[in-house]
Amino acid sequence: MLDVIEKNIKRLNHLIENLLKFEEVRGEDNSGLIENFDPALVIEEVLYSNEPSAKEKGLVVELDLIKGLKVRGIRFEFSQVITNLFVNAIKYTEREKSKSK
Repeated sequence: MLDVIEKNIKRLNHLIENLLKFEEVRGEDNSGLIENFDPALVIEEVLYSNEPSAKEKGLVVELDLIKGLKVRGIRFEFSQVITNLFVNAIKYTEREKSKSK
């Protein structure tokens, strides 16, 4: 029971942080938020933070990423898109294993 409570607290914390960042992005000049970043690292971060949900459902996700690439953009927005894709993949996947490249 405590594990479930802790997990939900972490999710709520993450959601609040994301909402605050979104307001920052929405309300200001975005030029200061544009940066070069490695998309593989962001994808790994998203996987790590959502891995418990995947494991709960019996899913194993293997990443085959090319590291060291650089993209220019707003890291937070990219992270949000990847998070949404990953969360939806977990939610709607019934198979025991999913592999993304």
